[in-house]
Amino acid sequence: MAGRWIDRITLTALGAAGLYLFFLNAGLSIPLSGALSLICMALLGYLYRFRPWRNHVTPSQAKVALTAIAMLPEAEAVEAFQRLTGKGDIIPIIKYPDSSLSAGEIFSQWRNHLGSEALTLVATCHAEPEAVALAKTLDRPKCFVIDSAALIKAIRATGLYVPQNPPRRRLKLTLPHVPPKAGLYGASLLLMYMLTGQMLCLMCAIALIGITGVSLIKRFA
Repeated sequence: MAGRWIDRITLTALGAAGLYLFFLNAGLSIPLSGALSLICMALLGYLYRFRPWRNHVTPSQAKVALTAIAMLPEAEAVEAFQRLTGKGDIIPIIKYPDSSLSAGEIFSQWRNHLGSEALTLVATCHAEPEAVALAKTLDRPKCFVIDSAALIKAIRATGLYVPQNPPRRRLKLTLPHVPPKAGLYGASLLLMYMLTGQMLCLMCAIALIGITGVSLIKRFA
């Protein structure tokens, strides 16, 4: 998770710097180049988040779909598992998604299928770490476990079994209270950048002015 955030921050910074240098080399002024860079980055971010080829399935929506699958008759649930996993011969373990799959349950299933080539367990709940570790040590048959985490990932990737009107969790962006004088600090840093040419001054100025603007809009809108 931390690696993804670092990658996003790095790519965003490189993209903003590239756009800024592009507009600056095109002959635009420093403030206008910075403003256009921010606008372009915002538009690119919007297009990336709402790209048409992406399945807009959140983890909460996928969990609702998994719960709905767990409530189906066993034959229909097995069919759903086969579509999501791409595997034909599976052993379903249908439990409430908030419960867990223990090592004892995996061992019991393995004992019941001695002599088989392989055993694929598909569970609608989370597999405990001890259960996953045990499955890796079992042989004749080899034991493979697909738990709720893998099923939720498959549902998000394929969009299968998601309700037509799934509940959506609305995210609210909360910003700390920013005093109006922060905008003056941003203007001072922008002036300092124009005098010294320090890129850090420009970045801090744009950040302060932008946050001040968002805070004022949110306060008086």
